[in-house]
Amino acid sequence: MTKQRFYIPDVHCASCVMLLETLEEDYDAINSVEVNLGKKSAEIVFDENKLGVEDVIKAIEETSGYKAEVSHD
Repeated sequence: MTKQRFYIPDVHCASCVMLLETLEEDYDAINSVEVNLGKKSAEIVFDENKLGVEDVIKAIEETSGYKAEVSHD
C-alpha cells in the first residue's frame, strides 16, 4: 500500500469531503481517503500494484470534477 497526499485547491466544504470519500467505494484499489479542508488536501492510501499516482489523480478528477496534484508539503 502507498500513502500519498494530494493537493486539491477547489475543495472547500463538507459536501466536497463526502464526494471525495466516495473514492473508497468506487475504486477497489483505494483503501482510505482523509480530506483536510484547511490544507485543501486529501491523504489517500491505495494499492500501487493496481493504481499509480496518475491513476489516483484521474480518479479524483473524474469523481469530483476537481483538479488534483501531488502535494509537496
